[in-house]
Amino acid sequence: MTRRPTRPVQLFDVGIAALLSLATAQAAVSLTATEPSYGQDFDSLANINGSDPAWSNNTTLPGWSLFAGPNLDATVSNLRVSTSSGSDRAHISHGLNGISERALGMQAGSSHRYAAVAPGVGEAFGTVAVAFSNHSGNLFTAFSFSYTGEQWHVSSNAGVPHSLLVNWALGPAGTAFNQLNWQGFSAEQANPAGVDFFTPTLSGGVSGNGNLAANRVADLGAAVTGLQWAPGDQLWLRWTDLNDPASDHGMAIDNFTFLATPVAAPASVWMLLAGLTALGAWRRRKA
Repeated sequence: MTRRPTRPVQLFDVGIAALLSLATAQAAVSLTATEPSYGQDFDSLANINGSDPAWSNNTTLPGWSLFAGPNLDATVSNLRVSTSSGSDRAHISHGLNGISERALGMQAGSSHRYAAVAPGVGEAFGTVAVAFSNHSGNLFTAFSFSYTGEQWHVSSNAGVPHSLLVNWALGPAGTAFNQLNWQGFSAEQANPAGVDFFTPTLSGGVSGNGNLAANRVADLGAAVTGLQWAPGDQLWLRWTDLNDPASDHGMAIDNFTFLATPVAAPASVWMLLAGLTALGAWRRRKA
C-alpha cells in the first residue's frame, strides 16, 4: 500500500507561501532594530553611454522606483545611460562613459524617452523614489537622510536654477505610489545646506560633470522627529523634476544615506535586562 505524503506536502506549500510573502514584503529596503540605516552610491548602475538597459522598479536597484508623467503613475521601461545631453529626456544613470562612479537622476522635457507621457510646462516630468519598510518589530519615531545633488547638463537658455523637489510619505505597504499622503519638509527639519537640490550653473548649453565641486551640493537632506512609523508600514522619499520652461538642466542624486530611529526602550526594560544578565552571571559562578 502506498502511503500518501500529506503532511510533508502541506509543510512544503506553507514554506513556499511564506517565501512568496517575504519576497513581497521586502520590495522596499528592510530596516530592523539592529540595522536601521542604509546607504546607496548608485555605482552598480550601467555605465556605458547609450546602453540604456531595461529598468524594473524594486529590482534593478532594490527598494528604488522610477515614475513619470504629471500624475507620477507611468512606469519607466529603460534607464538612459549618459554623461550629459540636452536631448536625453529620461531617467538617467549619469556619469563619465565607462566609469563606475554613477548618480541617478533625470533630464526633463515635454516627452519621455522611455515612458508614454507628455508633461506640460510646470508639470511633473518624473521622479526617483526609494521605499523603506519597518521590520524592527517596534515603532520608529524619527528619520534622517542626506544626499549630494549633482548637475550633469547645463541648459542653453534656462537662465534660472532648476530643482529636484524632495517629499516624503508614510503609509501601509502596498499603497499606490501616487495615492500616498506626500509631505514637504519645514525649514526646521531641513539640513543647513537645504533639502531640495537647485542647480548651481544657470545657462551655457554645455556638458557638465556632476563630480566637480562647482556642479554639486553636498549634505542636502532633513531630519523628521515625532514620527509614528509602525512595523510593516513603509516610508517613501521622492525627488521630482518638473518640465521647466526652455530646455532643462540634467540633475541627479548621489551619496545617499538614511537612518531610522527606533522608539527608546523604557528604563524598566533596561533594568530588567541588566537584572537577567546579572542573574545569568551568578548562576554560571554557582555552577
